Amino acid sequence: QDDAPTGRFAASFRGKKDSTSCTVDFLVEAYKLPTFETNIHVPDIMGSDAPFEAELTAKYYAGGKVTKQPVRWRVTQYPYSWTPAGIEGYYYSSDGRFARESRFRSTPALVRSGKTDTDGHAQIRIDPTIEPTAQPRTYVIEATVTGADDQTVTTTSRVNVVPAFVLGLKVPRYIENAKEISGQLVVASPSGTLLSGQAVTARLIHRQWHSHLQATDFTDGVAKYVTDVVDVPVGETKLTSTNAPLAFEFPLERAGVYVVELESHDKLGRAQVVRVDLFAGGKDAMSWERPKAGVFELTADKSRYSPGETASIIIQSPFQSASALVIIETPKGNRYEWARVRGGVATYRLSIEEKWVPRVPVHVILMRGRQEGETKNLTLDLGKPSTVASMLWVEVAPVENQVEVSLDHVDRSLPGETIDLKVNLADSNGRPLAGNVTLWAVDKAVLALGKEQQLDPLPDFIDARQSYLVVRDTRNDVFGLLPYDQMPGGDEGEYDDDPLDKATIRKLFQPVPYYEPYIAVGTSGQKTVKVKLPDNLTIFKLRAKATSGADRFGVGKSQIKVRLPVIVQPALPRFLRPHDKFDAVAIGRIIEGGGGPGVASIQAEGLQLAGKTKR
Repeated sequence: QDDAPTGRFAASFRGKKDSTSCTVDFLVEAYKLPTFETNIHVPDIMGSDAPFEAELTAKYYAGGKVTKQPVRWRVTQYPYSWTPAGIEGYYYSSDGRFARESRFRSTPALVRSGKTDTDGHAQIRIDPTIEPTAQPRTYVIEATVTGADDQTVTTTSRVNVVPAFVLGLKVPRYIENAKEISGQLVVASPSGTLLSGQAVTARLIHRQWHSHLQATDFTDGVAKYVTDVVDVPVGETKLTSTNAPLAFEFPLERAGVYVVELESHDKLGRAQVVRVDLFAGGKDAMSWERPKAGVFELTADKSRYSPGETASIIIQSPFQSASALVIIETPKGNRYEWARVRGGVATYRLSIEEKWVPRVPVHVILMRGRQEGETKNLTLDLGKPSTVASMLWVEVAPVENQVEVSLDHVDRSLPGETIDLKVNLADSNGRPLAGNVTLWAVDKAVLALGKEQQLDPLPDFIDARQSYLVVRDTRNDVFGLLPYDQMPGGDEGEYDDDPLDKATIRKLFQPVPYYEPYIAVGTSGQKTVKVKLPDNLTIFKLRAKATSGADRFGVGKSQIKVRLPVIVQPALPRFLRPHDKFDAVAIGRIIEGGGGPGVASIQAEGLQLAGKTKR
């Protein structure tokens, strides 16, 4: 609707029985068209070992430069989650979960004021070398220009700054009956190419937990324990990186929890460190960090599993010898199995089933009987029977309900062209699927006006799984609901584009040049459609939603840039009176390709042209 009133609207879908099955709301707002636009020119990605400049250009829509006007700069920093592309299976020093520096550190926000020059340009210098660490970061550059009529136009751009190199480490997280630890390391550049000649130090550390009884007032009958984490170096070796993965090995003398650490330094002396812990099994007794009362730790070898895989769950028992009751809350009911704890550890293997999507709770109850002859004459009965419990959410990926959607097309196109766009549907194994696709293209400037809603419909069809198990031991107090504490897997961004992806609102644009609600895809899993692009120069975001059968869904995203190799920027007077004479000036700018000779022509209505119309 072209003339819709402003305000909040709601759209509902009603079925045949006139019942509302889903509702979505959206906001229509009014905005004032600016008389000029601003753009910030800065590379998308930069290294952290050298300064760089961001350049602002401001020009009127009617033609001409915004000269000698105030500019206010503000540069802020945010953590940037980045790993080199094309190298899978490695843990990187740029990932805060495995780096030595887990907390993001940066200098304060940079605020500067200035004015545009006679060409409508302004610059600001940003220096990543003064940052305290070489952690990946995003610089959000905001520039506000105040026009002659006091109207302000703000544009925002971002540049991702990454280290000059990162360390990558590949080691298994779980080794059964290990005699040695074998790993691989890589040193990768921001582009993903492997670097050779970089000095790297590899270390193997044995992690231990030492608990001791703290001196306190024992009149209340409660003993207070303090646990210290002790990292004991086991081995160290000096390595030099190559342009291929470099293998290394450390021998093991006993079972336990180990940390493999790689360290290297850039030319500014800033360290790149990656640390990965792992469990090496064996016949030796294990000690763990003293757990919270009534709770211990469960650790899985992966953060997420696909149906058909086997999860290895390590039971970090506070008892050297005990029986573990494993309870799996499946949709069909509880499943009970037993596991034996020997030497303070046990490993339980769980076969993942498709019906457990999106996650399944696994409970482990440890029961230890009376310890004979230990505490007969003590006031504190440390050998009494004991029951402790813990719970772990095992995440299950809905691969059997997902459609992998990809869009193949040219990256750039001329205004008004018709392009071929191929839609590909496949399952998680790459096999083609038949299905239906809804495809549309939307201007990036429209998406910059608000946050894009969730595209993937699959989460709406998957019910959240709850845990209902309560453990009660008549010898102890009631436990209640089993407590658990897990770190999220870091899947943010799967459905949400960067909220800092702002764009200047242009004066005229066609917001949705293409929309096709139904595209049938055959058994080949591929379909090519014709997309007619409009004349405006912009970036169009392509979105595709796909269904295959009654229980498979998927989304695909892409973008295409509409560019001209040469554009003309007119510089005309803003006001004229009848019978005036003026010089019509136009500036040709090359956008794509190299320079060379060119031809310019002019046409006018209602004006009398003097001189040649083509040069």
